[in-house]
Amino acid sequence: MALISDELFESTKKSCSGEYANPTNSHCAKYLDVVDEVTKDINGENILEPYCRTDSPRPGEIHSSTIGKGLYYEEVPLLISGLPSDCRASAYVLPGMWANNDTVQDALGIRKGAGHTAPEYKPKECLAMITRWLSGAPL
Repeated sequence: MALISDELFESTKKSCSGEYANPTNSHCAKYLDVVDEVTKDINGENILEPYCRTDSPRPGEIHSSTIGKGLYYEEVPLLISGLPSDCRASAYVLPGMWANNDTVQDALGIRKGAGHTAPEYKPKECLAMITRWLSGAPL
């Protein structure tokens, strides 16, 4: 299995002399542009799975609609269809939408807060909590 052709690999290797981060000549830059173009839709985490663009939602928002294979977040109703079924991330979008829905949270008696990514959304509060915890003070 190859991500780029042997010819492109050899040409890039020869032109760039092992310096791929900062091209030193126009031939190297040209070949690196071609490599970027032919690999842009490859999932870097697992090349055998499709590339699916996702964004991390903010707590309290209902998200997600699709454009192509990308998942883009915007206000949408809870009952949504059309999520790309070949993207693993699709399996996480609907539960996230459901869990962040105000009606669902009210029904379950869930208090608004930072969610499971608290340090990202509530850094000051998390720092205060971890400081108390590490010092043995009540949380």
